[in-house]
Amino acid sequence: MNFMKALIVRDLEKTFLDGFWRTKKKVLKKVSFQVAAGQTTGFVGVNGSGKTTSLKCILNFIFPEQGEILFFDNQTIGPKVKSQIGYLPERPYYYDFLTAEEFLKFHWRLAGKGQGFHLACRQILEKVNLLQARHKKLKSFSKGMLQRVGMAQAILHQPQFLILDEPMSGLDPDGRLIIKEIIREEQKRGTTIFFSSHLLGDMEELCQDLVIIHQGQVKYEGSMNQFILKSNIDYRITYVPTEKWDPLEIIVGKEKLQGEIDRLRQGQNQILKITPAQLEIEKAFSQLISADRSTPETQI
Repeated sequence: MNFMKALIVRDLEKTFLDGFWRTKKKVLKKVSFQVAAGQTTGFVGVNGSGKTTSLKCILNFIFPEQGEILFFDNQTIGPKVKSQIGYLPERPYYYDFLTAEEFLKFHWRLAGKGQGFHLACRQILEKVNLLQARHKKLKSFSKGMLQRVGMAQAILHQPQFLILDEPMSGLDPDGRLIIKEIIREEQKRGTTIFFSSHLLGDMEELCQDLVIIHQGQVKYEGSMNQFILKSNIDYRITYVPTEKWDPLEIIVGKEKLQGEIDRLRQGQNQILKITPAQLEIEKAFSQLISADRSTPETQI
């Protein structure tokens, strides 16, 4: 891998016409972020925040009024870049009368691949637990099976950059486990992964970095750990009470921290450490966007 940034997005703006009166509604407002090579970056936002619109602009499906999008440090999108990208849309469209194998062969050829399809197809279908269904038509597949065959086409040609829009949508627990394992395998292979989800627990489990978008604006860009620590307002004090051996813990808010330290010291307690209390990503995300809940969306 000879690039530092798999994706650079600068100042994206996108406006749609909305409603009967065709009012202009700005859905992306100076959106800027970067995706580091070899990392897994989560793209988080509530419904309607601009996640899918951003991804469609990035992949050149729709066109922003303003902004710049670069891949692999300095390349604009084109056939060469596209051949190195694997993509799973939120609502994929399938040709009902193709079998799973025929569907994958179609995408193999789209990626410009030649020899080696049958082995690659067998390995990928085995990975997503669909090998026995390879000769069945897609119209007979359940929603979960379609999501898994969609994931199979995204990684079939071993892309350098994987873009996934809600990859675990509609999956049962077994299907979610399969997709998570595939993401972990791709991480080990060194693939750059950028995926959107509203399932924040999955983000915390799988991502090193995080981009949060709300009402068309990037509200946070950085590491997952720093986001949780930055949002933290509670601290855990570990101490040993007087004449006892077993340590105890208490959790206090930031505003009460110094008073609690003074109280423990006055009581001759031995303070072992003071650390930020673990904050779940759901709570941290809620804290971040709560200030914007009453802000009206921009209309022109």
